[in-house]
Amino acid sequence: MLAGRVMVNALALALVVLALPGVHETTGHPVLGYLVLGALFGLLINAFFKPAIEFVALPFLLGSVGLVVIVVDVAMFWMLDSLTPLLCTDGALWLIGAGVLLGLLSYLFGQRVRPRSADRARPPRREGAPVSAPTYRERIGERLRLLQIYEIFLRYGSNALFDRGLTGDLRRTLQGRF
Repeated sequence: MLAGRVMVNALALALVVLALPGVHETTGHPVLGYLVLGALFGLLINAFFKPAIEFVALPFLLGSVGLVVIVVDVAMFWMLDSLTPLLCTDGALWLIGAGVLLGLLSYLFGQRVRPRSADRARPPRREGAPVSAPTYRERIGERLRLLQIYEIFLRYGSNALFDRGLTGDLRRTLQGRF
C-alpha cells in the first residue's frame, strides 16, 4: 500500500510538471526524480504536515465548505518546493496552479488506489480477527469528535489567554456589567 501511495504521488507530480510549463523537475533522471519527490510528498509532507495543518484549519474548513483544502494543497506544494532542490517553480501563480492541480490529482488517484470495500458496511468483528479499515461513516464521526475537541481547546485556551493577559481585568469588568 505504501509503494502504491508513492507511485500515485509520483504520477501526480509528473502530470503537474508536464501540464504546467512554469513547474520544472531538475534531476538528470526524471523517473527517479519523480519517485523521490513522490516519496517525499507522500511520506513526509502528506503524512505529517498536512494533517496538522488541516487540524488547525478545521473550523475554517467546515465554514468554507471545503475551500480551505485548496489553500492547504497549495501550502503542501510550496513546502515540497522549498524543501527540495529537485523541483522548482517560476513564480507564485505557477505555485498556486501546481498546488491546486496536485491536490486534485492526488485526490482522484488516491480514490482509485483505495480498496473498493473500504466504504461498505462491515459485519461484526469476531474475537481475534484482524481489524479492517474504518468505514466512511466512522471516519465522519471521528472528524466530528476531533472538531469538538478542537473547539473545547480553542474556547478554554482563549479564556485562559484573556484571563491571564493584560485584558483580564477589562474582560471581568465588562462581564460584570453585562
